Amino acid sequence: MTNQSLPVVLIIDDSPIDIAFLVETLSEHYAIIIANDGNMGLESARQRHPDAILMDVSMPALDGYETCRRLKQQEDTQNIDVIFVSAHESLDEKIAGYDAGGSDYIVKPVTPAELLQKVRVAVENKKQRESLQAHTDRAFSSTMTALSAADELSVIIDFVRTSSVTRSVSELSGYLHHAIKQYQLNSTVKIKFSKGDILHSGTQPVSALEKDLMDGLQNPDQLTEQDQRVFFGEGLVSVLIQNMPEDQETKARFSNYIQTLIRETELSLQQIEAEIRLNTLISEAQTAILEANQEQEQLKQTSQDLFDNLLNDIHKAFDEWGMTESQEKLLTDIVNRAMEEFLRCYETGIHSDDKLKTVVDKLSTLAN
Repeated sequence: MTNQSLPVVLIIDDSPIDIAFLVETLSEHYAIIIANDGNMGLESARQRHPDAILMDVSMPALDGYETCRRLKQQEDTQNIDVIFVSAHESLDEKIAGYDAGGSDYIVKPVTPAELLQKVRVAVENKKQRESLQAHTDRAFSSTMTALSAADELSVIIDFVRTSSVTRSVSELSGYLHHAIKQYQLNSTVKIKFSKGDILHSGTQPVSALEKDLMDGLQNPDQLTEQDQRVFFGEGLVSVLIQNMPEDQETKARFSNYIQTLIRETELSLQQIEAEIRLNTLISEAQTAILEANQEQEQLKQTSQDLFDNLLNDIHKAFDEWGMTESQEKLLTDIVNRAMEEFLRCYETGIHSDDKLKTVVDKLSTLAN
């Protein structure tokens, strides 16, 4: 692959040592552009349109956060993933990076493997974002008009209708994100699911920094509102809004809508979880019945063999005992009646198992 065809990575850093490490690690796989301060980085990004940007946080004149904010304000650079590289790893620093528009945050010292992995994801994110934008541009030829009060409520009604019938948590998160989007709000949605957490964002795929923030903000002691960013939920469903309206009346109305959507989502999630548990119990019951039937069949065969052997032994002993024919018949009849009684008990048990199996099958049909 020629240097011209390699993905382009812009490094914005004022440390020669850090630049040397980044170049040495990445140069085999990427074409590298170097800018020694934020202003140079802005100019290089506008001219070269890199596929990913590695940004030092602490730089003179224009720090990494402000440089990133300006990149995100420019239409031709706002879709490029910015990965911050810093020696600071506090949640406040990550929030600052997220607010500035960063997509990931690497804490020094950086390992080559981690760096390569995060840059690869950033480059792939840009490709997916451009593809999604192209699809959106083709699908929508006009912008949405402002929703009336009735339209706003219809969003919740439509969500309740769709969310109540879905059996997929991934679909449920998508429905919630779509409903919030109808209010012209950008959001990241997280659902705690027994089979693994589900995250959904308008900038799919969800960035590593968004994941860190959604996890960090689950702590009720953390800041849940700052500027236009508002975090909702400490339960099974949580939502991070990035652009809540500043108008207090609109903000209060939208907050009520989102809280209603979250409650409805939790109800649907509980229904899905209950169905999963029910299906698991039904599957376990079906397995137990099958195993019990197999064990009963084995018991029947073993008992039959034992009675047959007993009769053979008795017949062999008749000559030694000197019993009359009537005595032999009496003893044989006693053994045969015992065997018949055992088989009747066995068949009764099988009949009970069949009844239980019928009940389980009906539950399975109802669950599905």
